Amino acid sequence: MDLQSDPIEVSDETESAIREYHTNGASVIRGILDQKWISIMREAIQRVLDHPGSASVEYTPKGEEGRYYGDFFLWRRDPDFEEFMRHSPLPAIAARVLKSNSIRFFYDQGIPSLETALCSHSLWKRQWFCRNLRKNGLGTTSGF
Repeated sequence: MDLQSDPIEVSDETESAIREYHTNGASVIRGILDQKWISIMREAIQRVLDHPGSASVEYTPKGEEGRYYGDFFLWRRDPDFEEFMRHSPLPAIAARVLKSNSIRFFYDQGIPSLETALCSHSLWKRQWFCRNLRKNGLGTTSGF
């Protein structure tokens, strides 16, 4: 994916997060996606949850609460995932973070409920992480 012709303006906060990534190996970049992209992808995620693909996996054991669901190669079967992969700000930001003129997309993996996935008693019990996830308003029980 050549990004030379599609420059992106980056805020000082984003530049600071990129520097933090290079210093610490991880960072959070906030405010990259506008409400249009968020709305489009919420609808796309709901479609995927309602109509699982052939590569999907239901990880939640029967009888357990919540839904830990994964699906792969969503961009191949959903036009909004493909549009997001190709034309959202994320490829350009990834290139900026990696100091590259191009990005190679490998594959996508959707895990629509982070709280269920990371806080499941039967999978990855990380109480400290789950408490902070919920405390910071990032926990969800119904998708992204």
